[in-house]
Amino acid sequence: SHLPNFEFRVFSDIEDMLRELGKKKEEGRRVALVCAFTESDRGLRIGYPLPSGLDLYKDKGVRVTWLMDPKTEYPRYWTGKLDPLKYCSSVYGAQGFDAEYVGVVWGRDFVWRDKGWAFDPDPITDYIGKNSLMKIAKKCKDEKCREKVLALLRNGYYVMLTRGTKGVYVFFEDKSTEEAVEKLISQGSSA
Repeated sequence: SHLPNFEFRVFSDIEDMLRELGKKKEEGRRVALVCAFTESDRGLRIGYPLPSGLDLYKDKGVRVTWLMDPKTEYPRYWTGKLDPLKYCSSVYGAQGFDAEYVGVVWGRDFVWRDKGWAFDPDPITDYIGKNSLMKIAKKCKDEKCREKVLALLRNGYYVMLTRGTKGVYVFFEDKSTEEAVEKLISQGSSA
């Protein structure tokens, strides 16, 4: 990263990212996890088995569950009263909060394909609102609709990627997106 006193890192292994966040926590830093609203809408978000069938975490021994209650869990989580590596926030639970170091789990919803951003409606579990992202994405047929879904995803990832005040660590659930983003970063491109 080119920002002074700011750390941006991409991790290829979820356990490595969680270990690094754990070290920051041991140093007395406030850490948090935010995840794409994909794979599951409640309960387990990182681990095995996930409701979506994603088996990326099958042999990892990692279990992270969603924060569910905005009134009781969100404030306790972001102030460090709940274990930051056992729970994760969606974009909704992250708005208005920050921590010094934030781990972002980039889902299979917002992916890089060929030469640009695309979306896959299948893993999306964001059911919030009458016109939820899940509902819009699954019915999407035309270009105007696709642009709307991409804009919603872009905004959501912007929120998640700006929660860390001293560092942001990213783990990609889609490996081709990880490779494309790492290539863009190394080229100094702003995609």
